[in-house]
Amino acid sequence: MYPLSADLVPRYANKRRSQFDFWSSRPSYARSFMWSEDDGARVTLAKASETFLPLPSVPKHELDGERATATITDNPHLFKIISPVVVTRFADYLMAHPNTPFVASVCEGLVNGFWPWADTASVPLPVTLDARSYIRDAAHCEFVKEQIKKEIDYGCFSETFTKLLPGMLAVPVTVAHKARSTKLRMCVNHSSEPFSRNSMIKKSDVSVPLDNLQDLGHILR
Repeated sequence: MYPLSADLVPRYANKRRSQFDFWSSRPSYARSFMWSEDDGARVTLAKASETFLPLPSVPKHELDGERATATITDNPHLFKIISPVVVTRFADYLMAHPNTPFVASVCEGLVNGFWPWADTASVPLPVTLDARSYIRDAAHCEFVKEQIKKEIDYGCFSETFTKLLPGMLAVPVTVAHKARSTKLRMCVNHSSEPFSRNSMIKKSDVSVPLDNLQDLGHILR
């Protein structure tokens, strides 16, 4: 590495200082909304997808499990796979994608459902597991009822049923306020014990670079 000449040192220092001032004065809520011309290129999700491994299919021990398999077979109305994506059109758009196995696994998931990378082979899961309610506030309870109805109408939740079937493990639902707002949002606690769903999934398996406005800005420049 060569040292900077004396006449370049002030200009280099000023440039570095201006960049520092820019980022140090950036509000935390605007983290993804401010960038400079000197920012290096980011790895976009599209670029990263060229090296992704195929999405995992359902493990053999799960397919061989009689409890859950029977529950799904006997109650297809509770396990509908609904997606706004027209899979054939989606596949046509991605015909030139260099990572064909990954694209095929995504299309397979859109048709038959995705497996969330969970490693359940070494976990002695119960036949059923109900979740204790975190919600005590009457207004929160009413909000959750309204939200559930909307999710059912949109096809995101299955229709209501009264008893957990073999192989079903319920996830606790709670309510939180949206950031800097009095509005409410419904949350599911996938880290709730026992049998935390998040603990069954390796973080390294689900870590991907998500696109933001910086990526859009670089494309539009």
